[in-house]
Parts: sequence; structure tokens; C-alpha cells
Amino acid sequence: MRAGAPANVPAAIFSVGSTALYLLLSFVIPSSSGMATVSMPIMGPLAIQLGLAPEVMILIYVVAHGLILLFTPTFGVLLAGLAISKIEYTTFVKFIMPYVVGLGVVLTAFLTVAMVVL
Repeated sequence: MRAGAPANVPAAIFSVGSTALYLLLSFVIPSSSGMATVSMPIMGPLAIQLGLAPEVMILIYVVAHGLILLFTPTFGVLLAGLAISKIEYTTFVKFIMPYVVGLGVVLTAFLTVAMVVL
């Protein structure tokens, strides 16, 4: 292992931290292919180096990106759908945020279990 690389990071902490990182990145980079290009060359090998499942790392990326796309204003399809439906963005966010938070908690728990088990 190289100097400066994290060692002995528990799978549960790495999973939750990776999910938080991908939630932040997904808000800044709405393009799924762009975010994969930016992050996967770093996060994939890091998971492998720590002895964790790279498949779960990809699941974390997909789940976090999909969760953010449910409400982010940088997602054009969402805004177009709201405009067609004549629903204001603030009304939509107030309605969907409890569901997004609940879904985020459940999915983070699921991914943490997957990272620990696999």
C-alpha cells in the first residue's frame, strides 16, 4: 500500500462516506457519464485497494446519482416535466423531499450492508 492511502477503513464507514461524496458530486455534475469519468478512476481502485467490493462501489454511484436526479434543478427532464405539468419547482421539492430523504436512508443502509457482506 502506498503512503497516504487510507488503510483499515471499515466497510460501513467507507460505504456511507462514498454515498455522501457521490450525493455531492451528483448535484454538481448532473451528467452520469461525466461523473463516472471523473470519479470512478479514483473510487473504484480505492475500494479494491481496501479489499471492498467494486460492484457495490458502482451501486453506490448509481443509487446516489439517481437519488439526486429526483429533485435537482440541473436535470432538464425534471424541469421540463414540471413545466408541462404546470407545477412550480418549490412546490415539487416540498412534496418530494420527505420521500427522497427516506429513500436515501433506506438505500444507504442497504448499500452499507452490501459493502460489509460482499
